[in-house]
Amino acid sequence: MNKITLIPIGGLGNRIRVIESSIRLSREINSTLRIIWFKDQGMGCRFDRLFCPIDDDMIQVREASFKDYIYDRPRLKNLYLPFLAEKILFDDCIYEKESCFHNESLNYKAIAKNKNIYIASFMPFYVNENNSHYSMFRPIPELQARIEKETELFSNNTIGIQIRRGDNSTSTKLSPTALFIEKMNLEKDALFYLTTDSDKEKETLSKLFEGRILFQHNTTIRSSEQGIQQALVEMFTLSKTKKIYGSFHSSFGEVASLIGNIEFEILSTK
Repeated sequence: MNKITLIPIGGLGNRIRVIESSIRLSREINSTLRIIWFKDQGMGCRFDRLFCPIDDDMIQVREASFKDYIYDRPRLKNLYLPFLAEKILFDDCIYEKESCFHNESLNYKAIAKNKNIYIASFMPFYVNENNSHYSMFRPIPELQARIEKETELFSNNTIGIQIRRGDNSTSTKLSPTALFIEKMNLEKDALFYLTTDSDKEKETLSKLFEGRILFQHNTTIRSSEQGIQQALVEMFTLSKTKKIYGSFHSSFGEVASLIGNIEFEILSTK
């Protein structure tokens, strides 16, 4: 039988896209899918503290234990030691550089057919199917309750605003605040739901659009469980808006639009 072992990499948005992509591939070739979820500096939360179990007998998600570090992606941090074990355990290994930067030249169906393969990625790598599987990501009840509480404040015309700052210099440079303000000024009757990792952006926009803007007051810290849970609440709340204006080179707003199947527009000078 076909077997896929997936190591999703990166933050919340990246991992959701990668898992959804692997579900597409596994279903198309009728493969079992094992997802091993590693906590790290950019993802400080377990999968089961974010999502309910994926409802599919062919899919297994498990939290990485000490013994699972033979499945970690080879890198300087682990002295590249998993590389040898993975070459023995799997028929083929596709690491992040291949899966993220050469995905158009890789025939995943041919590679994975009747094989036991390993994939590590922080970008979606398989999209050759019209059906979306983002509905399989169901927040745990306590987080779903927070999402519902946030959306109770929405009007019939609530627009999502997603501004990435922090360590993302590309987003900061190519998606300046002025572009968002310009767009928001055109939306005369709208209420805005803002997600951002910048307290400065919250302060600026709340003054300019006083009484018309909603946001979480705490800043998301990706290395903590509480911070990632807050990010999930914001992402799924964002997905309930009418449409989203988002930042260049940031997966957060795009994934929210895919979850909600709503319009997404990147505001960029590029």
